[in-house]
Amino acid sequence: MRKVLHDLEERERGVKKTVLADRYEKVLNVFWRGGLKVYSVERLRGIFLEFGGVEDVLIVYSKMERISSAHVVMMTKDVAIASMDNVCGDILNPLFVSPLKARVCEFWNN
Repeated sequence: MRKVLHDLEERERGVKKTVLADRYEKVLNVFWRGGLKVYSVERLRGIFLEFGGVEDVLIVYSKMERISSAHVVMMTKDVAIASMDNVCGDILNPLFVSPLKARVCEFWNN
């Protein structure tokens, strides 16, 4: 009985890890120069809607005023990869977009 319970728990953990890994592959790190006044949640959502659906935008607050950042959760991994291939934001203050996890980079380079 213990073995069966242990196997079920391991299987659940594996499913949870897979679900989390899939979720992380859709998340982008976005950085820009300047404070939080430059890009708002609404503005970031509008910029990334051009590439497909946006699930959520979370601005990461920091005491550093030079560089601000946000996490943008896209609808699919393909939409996330497409948004990394393009220049986003203002020409004078572009957004630097990178994947949250390196696994997207591995997929992207293949």
